[in-house]
Amino acid sequence: MKKLLFIILFVLTFSLSASAIDVTVAATTITNYRLGGTTARLRIVANDNFFNSSGRQILRGNVATNNFYGEVVCTVAGTTVSCPSIVVDSTVDSSHPLATYSAYLISQKNHRTDYLLNFKVPTSFGAAITWQQVSTYSHGLPHHMPTTYYTADQINQLIAAIPGLFFYFHSHNFTHRPQNGGSIWAKVKSKTEKHTTNSSPRLRICRNRNRIRRRNFLLTAQSKARIF
Repeated sequence: MKKLLFIILFVLTFSLSASAIDVTVAATTITNYRLGGTTARLRIVANDNFFNSSGRQILRGNVATNNFYGEVVCTVAGTTVSCPSIVVDSTVDSSHPLATYSAYLISQKNHRTDYLLNFKVPTSFGAAITWQQVSTYSHGLPHHMPTTYYTADQINQLIAAIPGLFFYFHSHNFTHRPQNGGSIWAKVKSKTEKHTTNSSPRLRICRNRNRIRRRNFLLTAQSKARIF
């Protein structure tokens, strides 16, 4: 009994391992084909170097050379191409889960047209999958943004700092455009110095304190907005 259970477990383990590596993409029919001839080739090229889940290496290829992953011969009838199924290695469980393939149609005269670019081969559909499922799965994956992009927390910090800065500038008339040209800061400085010169010593002290407070507020707001 134990021997029988061991054999069943071994068979199940082997079948799951095989389905995670070899995925059969079903036969398909392509319409509106305009490259002529009676046959064509559906050629698949790996866009990245990676090892599949069994450790076999897949090399990046080039559709214009013989360095491609695999291909099948298709039949052409007018503008319709019929291609048989093809077996490919899954990519999502490989050493490079973001690795992709690209598929091209090659005519009898070696004219090339894109069929499906930058697609992944999942294992979630089992050992058999259609080209439509491959396309939907690949195009539905979230894009990985570069590390130089702001995160949600960093954007929230920037947004949180905006109301205080806007209120400060608006309340001190810094957001108004000068009527007769010149720098906004120059006009504010000139106006402040004029009032300071013509004011009493006590008023000048108060204005100096206000300038110091405004400067400290700006420095604090800038430090909050600085995320690097």
